[in-house]
Amino acid sequence: MSDFEPQPTGGVSRRTVTKAMAWAVPAIAIAAPAPAFAASGPPPQITVLAACKQPGDSCDNQWGFIKGYTFVVKFTNVESQPIYIYTGAAGALAPIFDVTSPVPFTYASARLFDPALQNSPTGPIGAAVGTEVQIAANSSIYVIINAGTNSNSANTSAVGDLFLAWGHTATPGADPDHPYTPVPTGTNTPGSGWFGGTFNFASTNPCSNCFPTVNV
Repeated sequence: MSDFEPQPTGGVSRRTVTKAMAWAVPAIAIAAPAPAFAASGPPPQITVLAACKQPGDSCDNQWGFIKGYTFVVKFTNVESQPIYIYTGAAGALAPIFDVTSPVPFTYASARLFDPALQNSPTGPIGAAVGTEVQIAANSSIYVIINAGTNSNSANTSAVGDLFLAWGHTATPGADPDHPYTPVPTGTNTPGSGWFGGTFNFASTNPCSNCFPTVNV
């Protein structure tokens, strides 16, 4: 054997070092994004403030109020984001009068109402509301509701509940956080997409200038 023949050397090969370094790199966990769900807050608050009977068809031409009864209602949004109440929705999400008094109330139409203008020349009745009306965060609106197609709007008691659907979308029933069934009937617990308030008026005096006097 030649004295100059290369001899095996000790130590670790470059390949072994590379593999060891690869195993030594710490693993970084990548969290998958959580699905986004719209958070639904508490329902609006409702107060039925006053009621009166419409004097025949005298308020039909100006305001579209047919013979029947008129209610002024306050809606309050207690959330920190805007909401919608479905004031003119049709079908299963139409506003509901659930009454125990003899007179049947039927939701016909609604307009905005400004109690501060009750004694002004222009009056408090405002623009008609459509399928929905938005309520800003932490604020209230007033609405005057024409309820009834009664042939004889007698001065009678008005007792029952008024229910409306609500949500965070302008399209009625499109809020994925709210089940709108069951529909309120007075004997069940309605779905979370409904809210309501009780009214109890011993009499419904004739409206003055097409609206009842409201104390706020």
